[in-house]
Amino acid sequence: MRPRFRQPSPPGVNSQWLTPLLMIGLLTEKGVTVEVEDLQEKPYIDMTLRWLAKVGVQFDNTDWRLFHVPGGQSWKAFEGTVPLDWESACFPLVAAAITDSDITLHGLDMFDAQGDRDIVRILREMGADVEVRDNGRGGIRVRGGRSLHGIEVDCGDIPDAPPILAVLGTQAEGRTVLYNLHASRLKETDRPRSIYEELLKMGGKLYWESDDRLVIETSDLTGAQIDGRHDHRIVMATACAALVASGTTTISNAEYAKVSFPTFFEVMTSLGAPFELEGESEYAG
Repeated sequence: MRPRFRQPSPPGVNSQWLTPLLMIGLLTEKGVTVEVEDLQEKPYIDMTLRWLAKVGVQFDNTDWRLFHVPGGQSWKAFEGTVPLDWESACFPLVAAAITDSDITLHGLDMFDAQGDRDIVRILREMGADVEVRDNGRGGIRVRGGRSLHGIEVDCGDIPDAPPILAVLGTQAEGRTVLYNLHASRLKETDRPRSIYEELLKMGGKLYWESDDRLVIETSDLTGAQIDGRHDHRIVMATACAALVASGTTTISNAEYAKVSFPTFFEVMTSLGAPFELEGESEYAG
């Protein structure tokens, strides 16, 4: 009998429960079938399926609801380039948009499966000056200094982005609304709640319309003692907030940026960000 799994409640919210089952199915004798209700974070599953196809694995995807990977398969050798990380790119791109900066990032691909490439659309809709060359491979340039305005953002496919989007919202006129946040609340921390609490310390104007809708209003931020919460996304987002805050911001657990962006502070410092290392585990900016 072929093994069959149903995801635990809430169904479909966290793609990280599905990806390993899809990857292990080919190594089983009879294959694996996974039924998922209301799948979110689809770009991550799309990324998984693209890589399975690239290494010669057969699979079926029925309406993003029923997945089957036949057993008895094996990977084939390949040569390829691992795509650059769009989520890591979000931090310097947003930092440029909210400061009087001009940066260009190279090597990103607008046709990649990663959902966080949507940051280009989000920044443009908010009024940022964004130039995309050769679908990203020739560089993505963001020039700050423009007036930004709030929009509503569906975060269902970009669950890592709410922390930096909340920071972006503090520098936009009007209201920025982040919704469909359930997947984001199941990461290293409850990220929407974490960034909400840390930005409040900095004078941010944020409130909840429901447990799934966070509203951010234009805010004059001030320096504060920030708890990085052992979460790389919270550390990097609050570091970007510090760039537009008056006074000094000190971030604990800043070394956790290394989880996904080991050279984050070095890169940002090379771009002119006034970060300084304090001791072995804290950065201040």
